[in-house]
Amino acid sequence: MNGECSAMRIIDSLSAKQNEIKPKLQVNTFVLCDEKTDRVSIHVWAEITDGCLKISGQDLGQAPLEFFGEDEYEYFYTFDEKNTGRLIGLLPKGCCIRERMIDNFGGADGLKRLREFCEKNEIKYEFSNWF
Repeated sequence: MNGECSAMRIIDSLSAKQNEIKPKLQVNTFVLCDEKTDRVSIHVWAEITDGCLKISGQDLGQAPLEFFGEDEYEYFYTFDEKNTGRLIGLLPKGCCIRERMIDNFGGADGLKRLREFCEKNEIKYEFSNWF
C-alpha cells in the first residue's frame, strides 16, 4: 500500500466520525478524468486538504468555444469539511478515498454523477467557474 492510500485511509476512517477532530492532512492530487476527443480535452482532478475536498476541471477545445465563446472553460467544486465527510462516508466501501472517488465520479460524465449524488444525498458544495 502506498503512502497516499494510507493517508486517505486515515481521512476515510475519520470522515465517518464527523464530530471528532480531524488531523490536518494534505493528500496528493489525483486525476478523475483525462480524456480527449476531436472536440474537447477534459482534465479533472481532486485533492483533499485539511479534510476538505476540492475538485478542479478544465475543458479545452471546440466544444467550450461553441458553448461559451472561449476555447477554455475552468470549473471548481469545493466541499467544506462536514460535506466532504458526508460525501466520503456515503460512498461504497473500498480500498481508499482515491479509488472510491475514481470508481464513482471518474471519466467524462463523472461530475454529472457527482452532482446527482450530492443532490440525492443533500450534500452541499460551492461551484465556481470561468471562461
